Amino acid sequence: MGKTTLNLTPQGQSFMVALLKIKNRIGNHLLTLINNILDISKMEARQLELYSENIHFSSFIDGITGIVRMRAEQIEAEQIEIVG
Repeated sequence: MGKTTLNLTPQGQSFMVALLKIKNRIGNHLLTLINNILDISKMEARQLELYSENIHFSSFIDGITGIVRMRAEQIEAEQIEIVG
C-alpha cells in the first residue's frame, strides 16, 4: 500500500492553501466555460436573450496568471525529477 505524507511545515501549508485556491479558480473558470458553450447553443437555437454585464478584468487576468504559474511550477518539478 502506498503512503501519502503531507508537508505540515508553515511553507507547505501556505503552498497547499495557494494551490487549493488556484484549483478552485480553475474549476470556476471551467464551469463558466461550459455554461458559455451551453449559452452559445441556446443563442443558435434563438432561445436566449443577451444582457451586457461588466467584468472585473484584473481579477480575470490574475486567475489566468495563477493557472499559468501553477502549470509552470509543475513542469519545473517534473524536469527536476527527470534530471535528479
